[in-house]
Amino acid sequence: MRTILTITILIALVWSGYWYIGAQAMQDGTQRWFADQTKYGWNAQAGKVETGGFPYRFDTTITGLELGDPAGNWNWSAPSFQFLALSYQPTHFIAFWPERQQVSVAGQTLEVTSTQLKASAVFKPDPSFELERSNIAANDLKVVSDMGWSLSLREGLLATRPDEADETAHEFGLKLTEVILPEALRTKVDPDASLPPVISQIAADATLWFDAPWNRAAIEGSTPQITAITLKSSAARWGNLSLSATGDVTVDMLGHATGQVTVTARNWRKILDLAANAGYIRADQVPTIARALQPLADRAQEPGTIELPINLSDGMARIGVIPLGPAPRLILP
Repeated sequence: MRTILTITILIALVWSGYWYIGAQAMQDGTQRWFADQTKYGWNAQAGKVETGGFPYRFDTTITGLELGDPAGNWNWSAPSFQFLALSYQPTHFIAFWPERQQVSVAGQTLEVTSTQLKASAVFKPDPSFELERSNIAANDLKVVSDMGWSLSLREGLLATRPDEADETAHEFGLKLTEVILPEALRTKVDPDASLPPVISQIAADATLWFDAPWNRAAIEGSTPQITAITLKSSAARWGNLSLSATGDVTVDMLGHATGQVTVTARNWRKILDLAANAGYIRADQVPTIARALQPLADRAQEPGTIELPINLSDGMARIGVIPLGPAPRLILP
């Protein structure tokens, strides 16, 4: 019995020592990171850094947080921010944002509120800290701009994991529910208010290839850029409208995509009108595009539904020979 007690005490002392050293390293490393970013020209301020969570976690809480890039393009401030690492798996991090925070970007200030906003990331246990998998989840997220617009969603989830067949690829899953767009945008797209204010769901499942791994260098240096996308599935439902898409594209160094995306649209004539209202296509193109698409719609099994291939090349999007307009450039900031 005495031997068992002695071993138990020794284990407890060793673990306590390990936790203390790890907690101190976590706290010192966080403070050092802020100091280093300041040297690099960033606006990096932390009022106080504390680490607790004994015995199973390293819980680091930062209060009075402010972070902005050297060029002054954006700035983020929050009364507190917390990230946790499991003491028995220190490469697994969990982060919690406060219920209220501010982001300044593009000449405006955004007030961000949520009932829950958290993220999880697991890294490989090596000096490069390469990302293995991650997710970010939000509940009752709302963004209010000082320029008079707001955006909200009830639930959101974005998750990633590496593709087992290719180390340069990551699988992405996205799900957003009950999305409310800014009122000015809704009015522009749907001026007669024929659709409900809430987009019921937006979802996507895709594999993205990058020109560099997502690791510590990606955070501290240049952002990896997309080189190819396989869109396995995607869907959006807004009132009696629905869109889904699949496809494969490659992306060049300028962010221009080349490939084909097959879109299935229900109530497609209404979607054409919305696209024209939003400025994605010219209003005078709508009758021409509708006439060209009608034969495809006539062959569809479900009335009002159409399936059409959209070709992307040379920075343009086309249906056959009909130009839809410039395709979005896929450049990550």
